[in-house]
Amino acid sequence: MSFSKQLIIIPGFHGLSYMSPCYKNHTEMSSIIELRGPYEKTDSSPVTYEMDNKVISIYEPFIQDCINSKVKLFVICSPFYRIYTHANISVVLARNIAKKDQMPFLDYSQDSIFIHDVFLFDDPGHLNDKGAKVFSNMAVDSINL
Repeated sequence: MSFSKQLIIIPGFHGLSYMSPCYKNHTEMSSIIELRGPYEKTDSSPVTYEMDNKVISIYEPFIQDCINSKVKLFVICSPFYRIYTHANISVVLARNIAKKDQMPFLDYSQDSIFIHDVFLFDDPGHLNDKGAKVFSNMAVDSINL
């Protein structure tokens, strides 16, 4: 069997966690998969990284353009398959910028429906087709279109 996706190991996150759907039909892997602990997807150490000023310089004027054009904007943070024990600085910044302009900010990054279901993800940061459908329905329900 070959996998077309690249396996990326994130510090604090065991790669087998999000690869386990690939092994669900391989009984020889079950004993290894069962060894997974509840904390292996926990990110317990704050990660510092430089914010992309280009993204910020586009995000803020985009919100202002929506306000000026009377476009109802909802800023939505999609789910991660990773439990953060500290604030994710990108999410905090996005929320604060939206809040400053009184834009609704819907944060699904740590939603329990997604955090506990590896079968909704292709990898820790990307939903698969099933996960995208669940997320889309939840977002639409929250927006009340």
